[in-house]
Amino acid sequence: MNYYSVIVGEVGTGKSSFINAILEYGKSKQLKCHTGSTWTSVTKNIELKYIEKGINKFYLIDTPGLNDGEGDEENKKALREEVSGNPESLSRINSILIVMKVTDYRLTGSLIDCIKEFINCFPVSNFWEHVLIIRTHAKSEAEINKVKGNFVNSVIHNKNLQKIMDEKNIQIPKKIKEYYVNSVLENGQINDNMRSKIDHILATIEYIAPLFEKVEYSEKMTKSLGNIKIIYQIMKYKDFNSGQWKSSEKIIDVEGDEKTVVERVGSSYTKRIED
Repeated sequence: MNYYSVIVGEVGTGKSSFINAILEYGKSKQLKCHTGSTWTSVTKNIELKYIEKGINKFYLIDTPGLNDGEGDEENKKALREEVSGNPESLSRINSILIVMKVTDYRLTGSLIDCIKEFINCFPVSNFWEHVLIIRTHAKSEAEINKVKGNFVNSVIHNKNLQKIMDEKNIQIPKKIKEYYVNSVLENGQINDNMRSKIDHILATIEYIAPLFEKVEYSEKMTKSLGNIKIIYQIMKYKDFNSGQWKSSEKIIDVEGDEKTVVERVGSSYTKRIED
């Protein structure tokens, strides 16, 4: 079986260290590790790495770091076009890993925008069942206890996320999977505790179904809201669990002042379309 996980995190959260720890875990388990990119990418900002564990392959889709100043817009564009722009590639993905420091007590603007982008690209009602929160630099129980449950509470009480979840009929999460790791390699090695954590994370990923069974896109279309132009596609997808076909508008770009769109229709992602 092949398991594809998109990994996202702000610059400095330890996303790269976490990925390197997984690759080192593969080596220490005498598994096959691959760091070359086979993901179709125009921007070259997205890399595909994977380890083979028995008959299973765990692919890590490494995205550019968030909160990188002017680069954030390009990073969101890469997520929108490179990760979700190809229906064949999109239908492979089963999980989203959001990397945060254990000391990050609230959601930043760039992370909120990234989550909105994920919901735009993956508008399944059980979206949050596919999300894993990886808390890095977790060295003590005291640090961990301070942030337990903090992420899901931040999602529930964030008005911007509530708007897009309502529009896309995303279920409000009662619980989101969280893992606490200290992924910094010591002399190029990971310790037994980190191996155990990675074992648990990979086992969880194995039990998560793909986001979609099949995806189809319409041609790009445009519509205007005042002085705002929205470029979008109709995204038809076959739900993996129910087998039902559903549709949603996937926003490609917004030209003009996006704040005006937020004020007028709740968010730039518009209403969901049901077949």
